[in-house]
Amino acid sequence: MNTLFDFRIRHADADYARQAAQAAFAEVDRLEKLLSRFEEGSDVWRINHAEDGETIMISEECHACLQQAVQISLATEGAFNVSVGDAADIAKQHKSKKAPMAQLRAALKRSANALVSMAEDSLALRVEHKGISIDLGAIGKGFAVDRARDLLREWGIKHALLSAGNSSVLATGTCSSRKHAVTAGAKHASPYENIITAKPKPGGWVVNIAGDKQSTPVTLHECSLSSSGTSELGRHIIDPRRGGQSYTHLRTWVLAPNAAAADALSTACMTMMPEEIARALRELGKGHAAITEDTNGRLHICRRSGVWTQIKRTHALSWPA
Repeated sequence: MNTLFDFRIRHADADYARQAAQAAFAEVDRLEKLLSRFEEGSDVWRINHAEDGETIMISEECHACLQQAVQISLATEGAFNVSVGDAADIAKQHKSKKAPMAQLRAALKRSANALVSMAEDSLALRVEHKGISIDLGAIGKGFAVDRARDLLREWGIKHALLSAGNSSVLATGTCSSRKHAVTAGAKHASPYENIITAKPKPGGWVVNIAGDKQSTPVTLHECSLSSSGTSELGRHIIDPRRGGQSYTHLRTWVLAPNAAAADALSTACMTMMPEEIARALRELGKGHAAITEDTNGRLHICRRSGVWTQIKRTHALSWPA
């Protein structure tokens, strides 16, 4: 996942909180070994390197992540697609500049011509036609945060703010308490899309959505917030429908019940028109919302109703509303 994870835990016993955080970080490392396309022998690596007609047994975790990816892909009508690995590599080679359109489209076509069959009730995945290039980078870190949250619950941790790369956060419980332990840890690269400034507040965790000209605090209650943009990694997001790197918005943020959905949707929204985003929110249902930044630095929010409204500079949000 190549990003920094930061877990803030509220618990009366600081040592216990640290142990729980270490277990959660170990879970993140375990998931990376399953889901990274760069980890030789991982589930995703084996899918990408399979031959025609080969059947692969994948882990429950990889199956669950792929299932969520399919759900978001259907809701966004293909604006989110995990089979963009080769195209993403081409884009990264050109950093902040646009990659040659012909190369991007050729890479996307090769992956689109591949055929992989997966059933909801089976861990057996069949590669009918080889050539797919699955990259779970746009959903994997959110998926890892969700699994870390689940593990912390098994430890009895009720209050935590879990962050991946400062671009995907999941809040559970509350922040404010006289007795609390804050435990943080990091792995791999530096954080990007800096959206998080946590502040103590009864009833939730306050994070800050920061655009170029406007910022808005959001109090999160048992939900996730993710962001996407180009300020740190350049034009790394691929439009799987058009094959280019043209973006509708400067930045996007998505609020969702889980981090995997927020992570994937924020990426998809970068290339989606406002009406497409509204349609996807209605499809995904309760608990989802999107925020975009336009070229003038103004922030706009769309909830499940499908109506877009401008966020005023003095406006503080709370989610779920």
